[in-house]
Amino acid sequence: MFNKKILIVCGSLLLLGLAVSARGENLGEKVELSGVFQNILRFQTDRDFDGSHPSYNKPGQTVGEFVTFVNPKLQYSINPETWIFYESELGMDAWSRNNPDFATGENKMAPIFKQRQFYGETEFTPKFSLRVGYQRFEDPSGLFLNHWLGAASSQIATGPVLLNIAFGELPDQTREGFDLDRINFHNDILVGSVTAARELPGNLSVGGALSYLYDGSEIDHTRWLFTPVLSLRKNLRDQEIGGDIALQYGEAQLGAFGGNIEKTLAWAAQGYARLRPSPLQLDLQVMALSPDDDYDHNGKNYAFLYSGKSRASTMILTEDRIRDWGDNLDELLSDQTGESRGNFFLLRSGFLLLDGKIGYPVTPKITPALILGAALTLDPHNSLGSTFVGTEADLDLQYAPSPSIKIDLVNSFFYPGKAASAYVNAIKLENQRPLYRLVTSVSFLF
Repeated sequence: MFNKKILIVCGSLLLLGLAVSARGENLGEKVELSGVFQNILRFQTDRDFDGSHPSYNKPGQTVGEFVTFVNPKLQYSINPETWIFYESELGMDAWSRNNPDFATGENKMAPIFKQRQFYGETEFTPKFSLRVGYQRFEDPSGLFLNHWLGAASSQIATGPVLLNIAFGELPDQTREGFDLDRINFHNDILVGSVTAARELPGNLSVGGALSYLYDGSEIDHTRWLFTPVLSLRKNLRDQEIGGDIALQYGEAQLGAFGGNIEKTLAWAAQGYARLRPSPLQLDLQVMALSPDDDYDHNGKNYAFLYSGKSRASTMILTEDRIRDWGDNLDELLSDQTGESRGNFFLLRSGFLLLDGKIGYPVTPKITPALILGAALTLDPHNSLGSTFVGTEADLDLQYAPSPSIKIDLVNSFFYPGKAASAYVNAIKLENQRPLYRLVTSVSFLF
């Protein structure tokens, strides 16, 4: 009943925003509605890299679907210093699965509803602001914290330094009861961070953060983690070059055999370049996540707790920028699924990714782009004795007939290595059959 009330309120707010936006001439700039309406076709030759035909999968192993979703964003400004922001996702509905005749919550075939951001923000002074509610919460690198969650964050300008102090809670799977008076903080996942950024001479900027995570979501397996992050960037008119490094230190209760504590000491790093020598568009990235040693639960963990988000352009090795399908390899290689403990991923094999993207606008409306990427694990003992994850090539043809319409046609080819097959294949772990994916997206921007 409580969830249905939330749904009714959110839907009413969205309809109110649509109605008020239509009367914008009466309210000036107080209400703004924006977003994207997207329809996608996806086809790929298999779910894994093994051509074996299981007896229970008579229709075959291909993946194919038409899906639709809309991502509306509504901002209502009470005054120039105070506003309420709301963002949701309606859909990711597969035409062959989700039935609009069903009400949300009644059936798995009903249309999908996700609430993304819902917060209020106010500027008390030009140097101090406060945001409270569901929001995007991330550290400067995005490699550790990069989540939707309920949080309170404040931004403070102290001379040349911009501070952000935040506290929030990640949703967890621990059942404490459905009623509000049955919920407590004992089994929650709590996060806090202090972030500082400063501009330096020579178009340089430096940022740092110290994040803390307390995870009590698994009974008697409490863990805590400190993650300092350092970021450096250089911005010019036609280029941006930067890098991030993150360290992790913490402990997990009963994380080792014999009921002992497991200690974590891990690292992650990434570097990137965004170059725009007219008319070319060139993006280059490298990312590395530290591996664990050869033995699990031995009292020491050297694998980085990863958000699943990176700066990479690849669409199979990492999250597809057109739409996150949840089957990118930097998450599938994880020993810990994102749903289990707060949407984090632990790659005991480690991960090293190199990728690049080059685009060339042949006309003002048509831009083809080529994406190339390759990945390795950093400890073969945690990936069946192999380090090669695979090589990816994507050809993205983008057509924008107007500022409000964007059409993408993407052909993707992936040649897997034994390290990918070891984690992904369901029957024969040693098979390495190449994969082909076709994605067509039609987006309406408003």
